Amino acid sequence: AALFEQYGLRRVWYGRYVHGKVRPVVSVPVGGCDLEDLPEEMEESSPIFAAADLNLPVSVEGPVEGRLVFHAGGAVSSERAEQICILLSEAATMLAQHRSRLRQAEAIRRSEEQYRILFNGGNDAVFVHGLGKNGHPARIIQANDVACQRLGYTREELLTRSMVDIHAPGTHAGLASILDLLVDKRHILIETEHLAKDGRRIPIELSARIIQLGDQPVVLGIARDISQRKRAEAENARLSTAMEQAGEGIVVTDAEGTIQYVNPAFTRMTGYTAADAIGQGMRLFQSVEPDPELSEALRKTVLSGDVWRGEVVNRHKDGSLYLEEMTVSPVRDSMGAITALIALKQDVTGRRAAEKAQAFLASIVESSADAVIGTNLDGTIMSWNRGAEALYGYTEADMIGSMDSILAPPELFEETRQLLNQVQRGVRISPFETVRRRKDGTRVDVSLAVSPI
Repeated sequence: AALFEQYGLRRVWYGRYVHGKVRPVVSVPVGGCDLEDLPEEMEESSPIFAAADLNLPVSVEGPVEGRLVFHAGGAVSSERAEQICILLSEAATMLAQHRSRLRQAEAIRRSEEQYRILFNGGNDAVFVHGLGKNGHPARIIQANDVACQRLGYTREELLTRSMVDIHAPGTHAGLASILDLLVDKRHILIETEHLAKDGRRIPIELSARIIQLGDQPVVLGIARDISQRKRAEAENARLSTAMEQAGEGIVVTDAEGTIQYVNPAFTRMTGYTAADAIGQGMRLFQSVEPDPELSEALRKTVLSGDVWRGEVVNRHKDGSLYLEEMTVSPVRDSMGAITALIALKQDVTGRRAAEKAQAFLASIVESSADAVIGTNLDGTIMSWNRGAEALYGYTEADMIGSMDSILAPPELFEETRQLLNQVQRGVRISPFETVRRRKDGTRVDVSLAVSPI
C-alpha cells in the first residue's frame, strides 16, 4: 500500500471475469479510498479501463482467471508507468501463485474428504498394513470405522496390532502362504475368519491387493462379513440333505412347470433319473389319458397361492401305471410372486390295494353270522362284529376296550387266562366246546377257536 501511494495509485482492483464482465473481488484502497466505492460490476468500457490505466492478467501456467487493474489520480509519466508496471507485474505474479496454492490446498482438502467418505462410508472393513519381513503381515497402518466397530476395538487399539492378531485361531498357519501368493499375484480373493475382541469368530471374504503408499508397498485389504451368507449356505445344505434323503419323491419346478430338480426317492419311485426329468414338464410321467379337470384344478389352486393335495394316476418309466399321492405347494419370492412349485410324491398303489383288501376282509368279518372278536395280547377287545353282538347281546360300543374275560363264567376265568398265554406264545387254538355268558347273564354253549395274528 505504501508503494502504491508512493506512485500515486488511488486503488488496485482484482476482478474476475463473469459472463463477459469483470466482477471485482478485492480492492486495495489507497489515500483515503474505502471499499464502499467498489462497484458491483464493471463493463469493459468502464473508465477504469481507460488508456491511462494499467491492467495485468493473473495466471500461472494456465488460463487467465482475472486481472489486476490500477487507476491513477492524474497524469503518469512513462518512467513512472514503467515502474508501476514492474510493481504490478510482481503483484500479479504473487497473487496468481497465492491463488494457485489456495486451489491446491482446496484440492487436497477435497481429496482427503472424499478419501474419508470412501474409506469409512462402506459396509466392509478396510485395513492397510505392511508386508512384514518374517512371512507374516506387519502392523496395521490404518483401519476404517467398520473394522473398529465389527472387531470391537478402538482405532488406537487396532493400530497397535497386526493382521495376525485379528485372524481366528486355526487360520494363522496359512497366512504366510497367502502373503506369498499375494506378492506373486498382486491381488487375491479368499475366505477366512477374523477374531473379534470378545472372542467371536467372524467369517469374512477378504479381497487384498498390494498398493504403493508413498515409496512403501503396503497391503490394502477389504473384509466383507459373510456370516449371513454362511448361515444361508448351511441352511441350504441342510435342506438339500433333507431333500436328498427324504423317503418321498420331491420334484421342484419353475412357475411354468418345467422340472428343475428331482430327488433320489423320485427316481426310485418312477424309474426316471434326474437327467431324464430335468428340463421336462410334469407330463413326462402322467398317465396316457390324464384327467383335464384334475389338471386344471391343480393349476388354478397352486397359482392362486394355495396348496393342492390329491391322488393321481401316473406312469413309471417302464410304462406301468401307479397311484400317486401328491401335494403341490407354491414358492413365493420376497415380492410375493410365485417363482417355483414343490411337489411331494408317494406311490400309494400298494397301500391302497392293502386298504381295499383289508376293507374286504373287514366286510367278510362284519357280515359273518359267527361271533368274530379281536383282542390285543392282554385280552382287551379291539373289534366286535355283528355276529358277536347277536350271540352275546353286547353292542360294539359296550365291548370295545373291555376285557374278553367278561364273557367267561367265573369258574372258567382260569381257562381264559391259559388261552391267552398260549396265544401270546403264538399257539393256534383249535376249535373246542366251552361255555360263555351273555349280557343278560344266561349261559350259552359255544365252539371256540383262537388264532394269533
